[in-house]
Amino acid sequence: MPGADPKARAVMEVPGLRVTAASPELLLGMKLLAARPGQDREDIARLAGLLDLHSARDVLAVAERLHPPDRLQPRTRFLVEEMSPGQSPQNADDGATPPDGARRDAGIVQDGALGGGPPTEPAT
Repeated sequence: MPGADPKARAVMEVPGLRVTAASPELLLGMKLLAARPGQDREDIARLAGLLDLHSARDVLAVAERLHPPDRLQPRTRFLVEEMSPGQSPQNADDGATPPDGARRDAGIVQDGALGGGPPTEPAT
């Protein structure tokens, strides 16, 4: 992740001080680099939803775009594939129907899993 975050947004600006928040894409890249199963799963799902990413392939593409390949641990791919049931990046677009009839593009963003759209805020 060399350089500044071009999609960062200012959260506070006063004379002599500008504070920015990292973009969802950069945050997702950092979460994927860490890939801590017990700690990053829900954040990865939420950020994937905000970025409208629905497949393991899409999520892993963010990590590959932001990090050199040697920085990504095997646990990153395992965690993301586990979050996307019935789908792996290698066969996600092969057009074949899985044996159980499930859609391969279903999966991240629901209950800590890949799929669906952006997460909704809980009702108050």
